[in-house]
Amino acid sequence: MPQEDNYYQILGLSQQANREEIKNAYRMLALRYHPDRNPDNPTAEEIFKKINEAYQVLSNENKKYYYDLGLYRTVYYANTQTEYAYYRQQATTPQDQPTPDELVWEKTKKRFNAIGISLFIAFMLFGWFFHFLMNRFTAYYHYQRAVYFYEQGLVFESLVSLSKSSEFSRHLPEVFTLRAQIYIKEKGDYASALVNYEKAIEIAPHDATLFYWRGICFLQEGYPLSAIRDFNEAITLDDTQADFYRQRGKAFVKKNKGKKTPQACQDFTKARNLGSQEAYQDFMSYCQ
Repeated sequence: MPQEDNYYQILGLSQQANREEIKNAYRMLALRYHPDRNPDNPTAEEIFKKINEAYQVLSNENKKYYYDLGLYRTVYYANTQTEYAYYRQQATTPQDQPTPDELVWEKTKKRFNAIGISLFIAFMLFGWFFHFLMNRFTAYYHYQRAVYFYEQGLVFESLVSLSKSSEFSRHLPEVFTLRAQIYIKEKGDYASALVNYEKAIEIAPHDATLFYWRGICFLQEGYPLSAIRDFNEAITLDDTQADFYRQRGKAFVKKNKGKKTPQACQDFTKARNLGSQEAYQDFMSYCQ
């Protein structure tokens, strides 16, 4: 495992790696160094943190752009310093005093330059905003088509529309949520669903339901500690959902290898008080 702070080296990739290669490298390394698979191993935990940090940057288009730009600037830092020294010397070299006409002309040029720059910036901002709105609209249109296809039982067509939506905008959490639900319900693929819920949470970090479903995925993949953390976050955001407590209780049971735990019994009781009949059955199975 590389120890450098270069995010590409941490994931074992070149700087030309595409989005799919980054995702696959992250999933492979995250599974290898996950704390649940390496208990009482601080080295693996530190490596896992670095892997996660690298993925959070390289999987986000904006963050990756600025990170790559930072690498470029590091390479050319020496040349930049040389240019800076040259221009500083030019700025401090005494110049001939300008005439009054030259001063007026310079002020006029600066004023026109300022107006031109302002108009250019306004035009660019308008163009960017229009482009953003059109991409957002098109992305949402393809998302609605995906919903329609899925309701009609056309799973493949729904996934294709979701992919088209992501091409226009990666800021719609409902796109990743629907894709995750399709992976779970149609394929039983909780690992792929987990990746999509992580992306949705990046966009909507205050949605309790997203943390709940990511916790379900962690639980199904055999990571009860991570599942408990997500259920804790879901309950913090919304403490009125019975199944949040019930699933956390099941995660405590799985963490304790099927044995009775006070935390699980408390959660089953709370879920039962909130109206969950399944929680009553869980309580009778594990806590009596």
